[in-house]
Amino acid sequence: LERFADKVACFAPTSGFLFRFEPWAQLTKKVNIIHHQSTHDSVFPLDRFDLNDYVGKVAKKNGEGTTQSYTKTEGYKSREGDYVGTKEVWTNADGHIIELFTYPQGDHFPSWHNRQEIWNFVKQFSLPK
Repeated sequence: LERFADKVACFAPTSGFLFRFEPWAQLTKKVNIIHHQSTHDSVFPLDRFDLNDYVGKVAKKNGEGTTQSYTKTEGYKSREGDYVGTKEVWTNADGHIIELFTYPQGDHFPSWHNRQEIWNFVKQFSLPK
């Protein structure tokens, strides 16, 4: 994350994360992230990797020095399909956002039914000129 924080306005990972590293510890800039993950991913099974802890630590680091809000929506329906799961959002007073979507559907490809959700997120950010 840190290597690219000056080069991209936001990140949109799906079906995986840097579980062997602690990128939140190295962040010196705040980031915007939208992440989609299936709770039944056969490649990154969530019973072996704690995605909520991982994303929560990035969000905590992102919120340092500012007020931060958190919302969790159960039964969230994806915009482009029939995926129903959980949407979690961390927003800080600086306007940086982290969104985490988890669905039981999608196996290793949950982003397929979330293309519009991802596009709506990423198009709202740009690098400072």
